[in-house]
Amino acid sequence: MNRLSLGITASFLVPISRGYLLVDAGTTKSRTKLESALHTHQIDPVQIRYILITHHHSDHIGLVNHLRNEYPLIRLIAHQSSVPFLEKGTMAPTGCVNRRVKLLFSLMRMSNQDPIVLHPDDIFLEGDNDRLLPSLGLGAKILHTPGHTEDSISVLFPNGDCLVGDAIMNWPLNFLGSNPFPILIQDHIALKTSWDKLKTSGAKRLFPAHGKPIDIESLVSSKPPM
Repeated sequence: MNRLSLGITASFLVPISRGYLLVDAGTTKSRTKLESALHTHQIDPVQIRYILITHHHSDHIGLVNHLRNEYPLIRLIAHQSSVPFLEKGTMAPTGCVNRRVKLLFSLMRMSNQDPIVLHPDDIFLEGDNDRLLPSLGLGAKILHTPGHTEDSISVLFPNGDCLVGDAIMNWPLNFLGSNPFPILIQDHIALKTSWDKLKTSGAKRLFPAHGKPIDIESLVSSKPPM
């Protein structure tokens, strides 16, 4: 597994039996960073066969259209509840972790994104799935981990490594005082339930899209900042 730093969001490139699975696709402005990262790892982008998006936010789907225009055989993997937001180019409404974050986002204009062109052979999941990735030659399973958004999914490997998207965050310097909580949360109860699911499913080391990996024990006593 290769971690690709694409600006504020990290993507992950995972080998499968015939090419690679790309987990998350950065922002629309991260094209040069992706091309550079692929070159560093000596990977031709034509080898990317699937893009799995952990959720529909713009910093995770930004390069989907570009990559699929260039390489039409790439298939998308996502949760079923992503579909209306992908098709319309909108974001689901979310709450915030604390007053500081609310103030920040009240000062920012949260723009929508370009609609994603969906293909008939794209794969949309309704919940946990332990068959799809093994069928692609990857010994891992997909967990539905809502909370940050309803459509959030994670990828759990047999060794306990887990790609969690924004189910947690680990911002450098923790400048908003929210770690390991995501700064935007759609459903606090669902998020904590998803954290419990990660623990009971065998996740040990969590790889967020924002920040460095953290151990699962870091979630045990975490309380959202006020």
